[in-house]
Amino acid sequence: MAQRNDFQVEMTDDGEFGNPGRRTLDYKLADKLCPLDISSVLGLCAANVDNSSQPREREWYLKNIINPMIKRGELGDGVKTKFDDRKLRYGGSTVLDLTSQGMGASLFVRFGITHYKAFLADIKRSDEENLKLQERGSEELGDRWAFFARAPGVAVLPITEDGSIFIGERTNSEYGGFLNAVAGHLKYRDPINRINVQKDAYRELKEEFGIDREEVERFGFNFVGLYSHPIKGDLDFTFLAKVNKPDRYFTSGEWMKKVSEREHKPLVRLANLAEIGELLDTGKVPGSDRTLQVMYSTRGALQSITPYHIRN
Repeated sequence: MAQRNDFQVEMTDDGEFGNPGRRTLDYKLADKLCPLDISSVLGLCAANVDNSSQPREREWYLKNIINPMIKRGELGDGVKTKFDDRKLRYGGSTVLDLTSQGMGASLFVRFGITHYKAFLADIKRSDEENLKLQERGSEELGDRWAFFARAPGVAVLPITEDGSIFIGERTNSEYGGFLNAVAGHLKYRDPINRINVQKDAYRELKEEFGIDREEVERFGFNFVGLYSHPIKGDLDFTFLAKVNKPDRYFTSGEWMKKVSEREHKPLVRLANLAEIGELLDTGKVPGSDRTLQVMYSTRGALQSITPYHIRN
C-alpha cells in the first residue's frame, strides 16, 4: 500500500515486560494474540507548549488544569452539563505475550488525562503546524506526541448475518464527510481501573446502530488494531463485531428507529471483498459515482476483512 498521510498503525513500546522489539498493533498481531486482554495503567498528560517543564502527572493535571477549567465553566463534567469534556490521553502501550506458555496476552495501555478543547485544537491546527510540534516534541522531550492531546476513541465495524458490512458518512464537525464505522471517544473514568475499552466499544455500537451487546455473536467481537492519524495524533481502538442482524435491519432503515441521535448519513453497504478493495484504493462508494475519504480506523478494520468474515 502507498504511504498515506491520514492513516498509520500504532506501535507498542520497546523492551518492556521482557518482550524485545516493538510490535505493530494491527490485525495480524491482534489475530496472533487473540484473545487479547486490554488493561489500563497510569500515563502522562500532554506537555505545556509554553512551559515544557510543567508537571505531566495525571493527578497534577486534574487538580491544576482540568478542575479549574470546569469551575470556570470552560469544560463540562457530564454532571451539570450534557457532555463530559474530560477525555483520556493515550500515552503508549506494551504487550505482555504469554501465549507460548499456554497463557493469554495482555495489552497494557497508559492513559493520562486531556480535554475536548485540546483534542479539537490538534484537529483544527494546520498539518504544517502539527508537524513542527511533533518535531519539537522529539527534540525537547524525546516524544513526537508530547504536546498532543491524543484523545483515544473506539471504532466498531459490524458484519451482518448475511456477510455484509455497513458504514456511513459521518455528520459531526471534526470528521464530517468521512466514511466511518461506529466510533466515539473513550469515556473519561477515574480511577484508572474503571477504564474499559471493550465496554465503550459495545456502548458505541448500541448508541449509533441500535445493536445490543447480546446481539453480538459470542466469539464474534474481536480487537483488530490501534489505528491513528499520523499528523493530528487522534486514534481508535478498533473492533470487528459479527452481529445477529440481517442486512434488512440496515437497508430497511430499522436501525434508525433504535437510535436517539443520528451520527451517520444513509449507510453504505459493502457486500464483497472487491467493493472493499475499490473503496480503500479509490474512495469509490459502491453503487454510486461519489468518492469519499475513509476514516483511519475504518480503513484499518476493512483491511482486516478476509473471506472468513464476509460471505460474498
